[in-house]
Amino acid sequence: MKLKSLAKRIFREHGDALEAEKIIAQARSIGKACVVPGSSRHQIQQLPLRGNALCVIDKPFRVTEKGMHLVDRK
Repeated sequence: MKLKSLAKRIFREHGDALEAEKIIAQARSIGKACVVPGSSRHQIQQLPLRGNALCVIDKPFRVTEKGMHLVDRK
C-alpha cells in the first residue's frame, strides 16, 4: 500500500510538525543522522529528509489529564 494513501491530512506549511510514538517516513534522499540534546540524559537523533519527503503517523499518542499515553491499535 502506498504511504500517501494512509494519510488523512497533509500539512505543507513551514513549522508544521508531527509527534507520535512511531512515524513512517519516505524521501528521495536521507541525510546523515546527528545527535541533538534531549531531556535529562536522553539523546535524540535528527536527520534531514529531502525531495518529496512524506511522514505518516503509524502509532499515535493519546493525550489525557495525566499526560500522553500510547493508543492501543485494534
